[in-house]
Amino acid sequence: MKSLLTFVDLKKSFNLDHEKQHENMVKIQIDNSLDLGWKPDDIVLATNFDYEYRGIKSLVVSDNCYYSKNNFYRSSKIPIIIELFDRNLIGDELWWFHDNDAYQLEKFDEIKIKEELGDNVIGITGHGWTARWNAGSFFFDKRAKEVFLMIKQCMDEKNLDEQDALNDLIANKIVQNYKVFNITYNFTVYKHSSTLPRVDKPLMVAHFNPYKEKHIGRYRDLIPERFKLILKKYEIQ
Repeated sequence: MKSLLTFVDLKKSFNLDHEKQHENMVKIQIDNSLDLGWKPDDIVLATNFDYEYRGIKSLVVSDNCYYSKNNFYRSSKIPIIIELFDRNLIGDELWWFHDNDAYQLEKFDEIKIKEELGDNVIGITGHGWTARWNAGSFFFDKRAKEVFLMIKQCMDEKNLDEQDALNDLIANKIVQNYKVFNITYNFTVYKHSSTLPRVDKPLMVAHFNPYKEKHIGRYRDLIPERFKLILKKYEIQ
């Protein structure tokens, strides 16, 4: 399995308006993945500039991956994935894309995930408290290229970000070959009183900004001590 992180910016730097937070969140991701046993070659950090941390060098993608329409820079994940397909970098492996603030808490059972995905080409989650689908953490393989091309086309034609485009395509039954995974793989920060009972334990992915006190406060009792030690390295308590 490959773990995919992405970050592109026209300034070719992590340091936007939040000092070191963007870079630190990527470092936390890498520290966490290595701690969970991921092989360095299976951690893919796609950026439009050279970067290296703990021996993991960024996979440099083109500046064209920066999705600038209405400044939807977070939607750059879709052009990046399409470029990886075009460069024949997506082979037979299962891929897990996750936002830089979606943190894996436990080791994945790859065989179980593949079995659950089945004949579908992409595995997505909901938010747990709304009918909308979430694009912050999903599984896919090489069969999914057409889905990403449709998402990109929808983004361009309807001026949507990637999440709204995905929801539009599913609502209109244009994309149907998807599998809904439990929100344990993308447990977001909102409405825990109603969403936590719906999580298949153990909690696998916590999606929150550790630099926001409200966020970290909601996860302190949910994240393992192992991960707390990684956050402490970056002075996050």
